[in-house]
Amino acid sequence: MTNHADLEIGFYRRAVDQYVLEMRFNSHETDTDTRLLHEEVTLSLNQEALNALSDQETYGRELTRLLFSRSVLSAFTRARTTAAQAHMPLRVRLFFGPGAPELHGVRWETLRDPESNGLLFTNERILLSRYLTSAD
Repeated sequence: MTNHADLEIGFYRRAVDQYVLEMRFNSHETDTDTRLLHEEVTLSLNQEALNALSDQETYGRELTRLLFSRSVLSAFTRARTTAAQAHMPLRVRLFFGPGAPELHGVRWETLRDPESNGLLFTNERILLSRYLTSAD
């Protein structure tokens, strides 16, 4: 049994600067993933506009605003609450589909906590990881 819960956020290119999001959660209490978004959620993300922002805090606040739509925020909150109730940290894994390699250039580490407005990934309860697909 692992010592963390997993929240995978998948980004798949739809059009220029538009991505479809998928969110899957596994608390490791069962062998199955739970799909957290039941309707299609599209993220509009213009990296040039983000990169033009003056500082890291402003960048992080705008990225947070763009990512955490009502349904994404609700799904994230459910995953975080479930992990906390099980006394496990939440590992947030970012997956960028093969058509969206440019998202590796986004400074995801600047995301703000939707509840406290502090940096999201600077505590021991929420861990960030990115991963790639590979043929080998």
